[in-house]
Amino acid sequence: MKQEGRSGNALDATTSLAGEVADYLVLLLVALFAYELVARNLFGAPTGFADQLAAYALPAITFLAFARSLRPGGHVTVSVLTDRVGPRAKVLLGRLSLLLESLVCAAIALLSAHAVIEAYRDGVREFVGQVLVHEYLPLLVIPVGFLLAAIHCTQDLIRDIRQGVDGTGL
Repeated sequence: MKQEGRSGNALDATTSLAGEVADYLVLLLVALFAYELVARNLFGAPTGFADQLAAYALPAITFLAFARSLRPGGHVTVSVLTDRVGPRAKVLLGRLSLLLESLVCAAIALLSAHAVIEAYRDGVREFVGQVLVHEYLPLLVIPVGFLLAAIHCTQDLIRDIRQGVDGTGL
């Protein structure tokens, strides 16, 4: 049981770190757009790289913050169906939802990891301003984000099953 606690702490720390990186990327994006606006409107000299960097930053922000949004209260829930069923059905629907979330996130993590591997294998590169970027690097955030989300959903499902319907365990 102690080992599970350690892996949970490592998972939480990794998720928090990924979320913090996303937070700093938002700040970087704001600064980048401010710089682009000043360069373009005051000096008549657009940067030529701000749009491409924003195109890399937005997916990174989205996928790195994804697992953090799965924490309780981290996202919007729709309870139209669960408000109309009994307690047991509500628990079963919650578990079904967690199972589906786990499976979908794991499948997307695998598919996107395959795309990263293909981009690496094929040597796909693109110039951003004067810098040559290997395209697999910005793509890495997609499988990482979905893998973290899949692990969180699976962990929540296991915890819910162990607690049982009435909170007393199996």
